[in-house]
Amino acid sequence: MTDSSKSALSLISTHQGYSESEQRIVDYILEHQSEAPRLTAAQLSRAAATSEATVSRFCRKLGFGSFRSFQFSLARDLESQRNEGLTDEVSLDNMEQSLKNILAAKVSELNATIDGIDHDTLAAVVHALKNAGVIEFAAVGNTNAVALDATFKFSQLGLRCMASTISETAIGFALTLKPGDVPQTHLDEVTGDARTAEIARMLSGDQSEASLAHARQMLEEARA
Repeated sequence: MTDSSKSALSLISTHQGYSESEQRIVDYILEHQSEAPRLTAAQLSRAAATSEATVSRFCRKLGFGSFRSFQFSLARDLESQRNEGLTDEVSLDNMEQSLKNILAAKVSELNATIDGIDHDTLAAVVHALKNAGVIEFAAVGNTNAVALDATFKFSQLGLRCMASTISETAIGFALTLKPGDVPQTHLDEVTGDARTAEIARMLSGDQSEASLAHARQMLEEARA
């Protein structure tokens, strides 16, 4: 089950075996349902009198890859409760209702994203991008698509951008940047099969059965 298909509200209500600090997180969320989806991990940890690390472990215990995924799911659940007739179901048998459900979920995700943005930080980032001589978007593995997409969209705005799926090219270009140019890096945790494949690519330059087997062996030895 993917993070987008999980129900945060259902999971926190039915899951058992919480530690004392985790139970405080649950209690706060259930008692402050209108505010909870708008809080950052740091804000939620302070409100529940616990640590940010505990909040992260709490989200992983429920099966979410990150606090952000949990936050989106919680916001979607609460938005669904407020919208009578909306459900989490998407079916070809009822396309009209399915589109309404998708729209409500996306609106709640956007609201959660906007609520989590620090306005001062955003203003500083926009100013830096607007005044940059050139912008480099760098990424690794599965996030290369994000960097390439950002390059295309920013170029449509008339900003000079570049991105490369080859790490050496990205690093080499970054070494030529001047003061005022803006290198942008997007990092996501790579897990599971994707992590094995990325390690294989880094070791051997390909994802053959032999390089994948080598990568799996290295990961198993690291866990031992």
